[in-house]
Amino acid sequence: MQQRTVGTRLHNARQQQGLTIEELQQRTKIQRRYLIALEDDDFDAIPGTFYVRAFIRQYADAVGEDGDELVDIFDGKKAIEEPLPPAPEKAEPEEELSRSRHQEEVPRDFWSYLPMITLGVVAFAIIFVVGYMMMENFQRDRLITTPSSSVVVDRSSSSTTESSSSTEETSSSTTESSTTESSSEAPAMEIAFDSESGRTVAMTANNVTDPATISFTATGACWVGVQVNGEYVYQYTLAAGDTQSTVLPSGAQAATIVLGASLNVSIQLNNEALNFNPNSTTTQRRDISLTLNYLTA
Repeated sequence: MQQRTVGTRLHNARQQQGLTIEELQQRTKIQRRYLIALEDDDFDAIPGTFYVRAFIRQYADAVGEDGDELVDIFDGKKAIEEPLPPAPEKAEPEEELSRSRHQEEVPRDFWSYLPMITLGVVAFAIIFVVGYMMMENFQRDRLITTPSSSVVVDRSSSSTTESSSSTEETSSSTTESSTTESSSEAPAMEIAFDSESGRTVAMTANNVTDPATISFTATGACWVGVQVNGEYVYQYTLAAGDTQSTVLPSGAQAATIVLGASLNVSIQLNNEALNFNPNSTTTQRRDISLTLNYLTA
C-alpha cells in the first residue's frame, strides 16, 4: 500500500535499506539539506520543480522505489492511499536483559589481559634484540684501528685530465637533454565553439591530455551532470561558491555536459576555460556536446 506522502515513502524506504542521510548523499550526490527537504515534503526549499522531479527520481532509484510513480504523485496525476499503521517494536525479553546485565558485571579475568601481556613480551624481546645488535656494532667499531701513517700519491696530472674529460661529457649530456626536451614539448590544448541551436551547444577540444578532468564552479544554485555513451557518469547539485570536478573515463571520445541554471556556473576542461556561451544567451537548461581529440604518443 502507498504511503501518505512522497516524503514519507522515501523516508521509510531509506530506513528499510539501512542508509543514513550522509550515506544517501554520497550515493545520489544530492546535498543533505535537499534530501531532508524531500523527506519533509518541503519542496519549496528546492530551487524549482525541475530539480524537485530530478531529486525525487534520484532518491527513489537509490532506495528501490518507483521514481516515475512518485513524480506522478508529486504532479497530482496519481492518488495517494492512507498509510498502514506501524508495526509494534519487538520488546527484548526480560531474560535476555538480565543475562546481558550479568555479563557486563562479570569482572575481567586473566584471559582478558592475555593479549596485552603477549604484546608486552614481544615488545620487550624486540627492544632486547635491537640493544644487543647496537652493542655488537659498537664493539666491532672499536676493533677497527686508524693507520699510524698514510701514503700520498701524486695524481695531479691524471686528475686534471679526468676532470677535463668529465666536464666535456657533462656539457654534451646537457646539450642533448635540452634538445630532447624542446623537441618533445607537447602542443597546447585548443577548445573551439562549433555551433549553438536552442539549448544544444557543440564544442571541440583538440590536443587533450588523457584522462580529461571537467571542473565546475558555481556562482549560484545549479545542477550539473556528465553523460558518456548516453549514461550519467557524474551528477551534482552545487550551491553558490561550490567547486566540484570529475574525471572522464580514459579514452572517451565524446561527452555531454547537462546544465540546469547554466548562468550560475562556469566550466573548465583540464584547467582551461570552456566558453560555452560566447553569444551571451539567457538559456537556463543547456546540453553541451563535447568532442575530445587526445594527444598522440
